[in-house]
Amino acid sequence: MNSKNFLILFGLAVIVMCFTIFGSDNTAPSSKNEFSPISDLDGTKVKEIQISNSNSDVALKNVDGKWLVANRSNYKADSSKVNGLLLKLLSTQNVQILPSSVEGLKQLGLEEGGEKNEITTKVIFIGDTGEVLSGILLGNMRPSTSSAGPGQYVRQFKSDTVMLLKSPIIAASKPENWILTELVNVLSHSLYKVETYSNSTLLFEIKRKSFLNKKPEMFLDAATPAGKVLRDAIVSQVSAGLENLGITDVSQSSSTEMAELKFDRESRFYLTNGLVYSVSTAESKDNPPAAFAKLSVSLDSKLIEELKALEAKQVISSASSVSSGIASSSSSSSSAEPLKFADEAEVVRLNQSFKDWIYKLPEYSSSKFRKNLDEFFETKTESAVPK
Repeated sequence: MNSKNFLILFGLAVIVMCFTIFGSDNTAPSSKNEFSPISDLDGTKVKEIQISNSNSDVALKNVDGKWLVANRSNYKADSSKVNGLLLKLLSTQNVQILPSSVEGLKQLGLEEGGEKNEITTKVIFIGDTGEVLSGILLGNMRPSTSSAGPGQYVRQFKSDTVMLLKSPIIAASKPENWILTELVNVLSHSLYKVETYSNSTLLFEIKRKSFLNKKPEMFLDAATPAGKVLRDAIVSQVSAGLENLGITDVSQSSSTEMAELKFDRESRFYLTNGLVYSVSTAESKDNPPAAFAKLSVSLDSKLIEELKALEAKQVISSASSVSSGIASSSSSSSSAEPLKFADEAEVVRLNQSFKDWIYKLPEYSSSKFRKNLDEFFETKTESAVPK
């Protein structure tokens, strides 16, 4: 190979290498480093995080070691999300330092005041005396179609240094994205019965078949209309209303925006520990309507006496079956443990967490609390008719 051909091939190699490193966005990195996006922040001193863009803003406050959403009347925040954001910003990752200019900052969504546009998100960290500890502007994403791969342009608050992060940082600016969405999780094996009311009128009742079985079967206590068949799936859905019950937003019960809601449905979940969860629901006038709920808990002394009597009867029945050599389902490995009843202290604790709030429910769970009796049945088809 002569020197002329060598120089040509070398020149082509340099061009390919530059395109690969810099990507198709024509922004040439000056250096590459391994460090955290906010290297000057001490996470232990952060008492408030403010996140804002042109659409919304949220303030997260650390009070006595617990993260709260200030824009939601200090409702509980999902601490795992907050800590996840801090960890992402403080963790070392591959960062490219890029040259910057006024016009370049604007194009990348990193200009001062950029949080007023639709691109930039501004994240500020505040200490216990109100001082700004640090902050960062999150700008444009580099498209995944770039030959250099996806990334995100960011800039530390009050700094002209532009960084390109290989691992993007998502900081939601809407308060509802930070609330603790898990509300209640009462498993079906703790359920004794469910009652649903419309304006104090009982619509239907779902009861437990085998009282002490660990895997109880629930049945609808109503006659099946002629030409109809029971939809077992609906019975199961309503019975599981308190399993992993989550929310999408929350408001104080005293807020004016909630004043027009009419809580016309109530579902009562009677548990084998004597507690009764009352879930009152309402629908907004929107199209489609949004569903909201209020929760309260009580200790039902009559329910406890009824459960004790059933337990005693079941124990006597089991003992009789064993003595006669007959195996019963209640004496098998699937039988439940002796009942343990709640006390008033637990009622106070639960109501303390529920009493000030109205919860917005996701559509998939809200329907469980607003069923009508006719929804439990469907028209019998020819294939369903026994031969």
